Amino acid sequence: QILNIADNQITKIPPAILDLTTLKILLADGNQIKTIPENLGNCLGLGQICLARNLLESLPFSMGVLTRLGVLRLEDNPGMVFPPVEVVGLGVAKLRAFLNRFISSDTSNRMLLSYMRLSEFPMRMCDSTFLS
Repeated sequence: QILNIADNQITKIPPAILDLTTLKILLADGNQIKTIPENLGNCLGLGQICLARNLLESLPFSMGVLTRLGVLRLEDNPGMVFPPVEVVGLGVAKLRAFLNRFISSDTSNRMLLSYMRLSEFPMRMCDSTFLS
């Protein structure tokens, strides 16, 4: 399945889209999307996600479980702070591995952040259950 919602004025991805577990391609570039729902990882068939030219600030950790993801377009999101631009520039496989480290931290009650090229502590981690 392909969902093309590109070049609109959409500010958030509707939760119903994330119920499309057979979704393979999500084209949402050229909108005003600021955040991606954490349960994007439910769409395990996603192989291509285009989120260029939005207002994204961060990506959900669950993107790390998208093993079929081969194309991820994030350019022209000037407010992106997480993951660091250095990690995004390393490619999809490295980005997924980076996000998976946070998921692993959540299940093991350990926060493994060494050698991740972080310039500041990712405050999103304070909302995770493993810090409680």
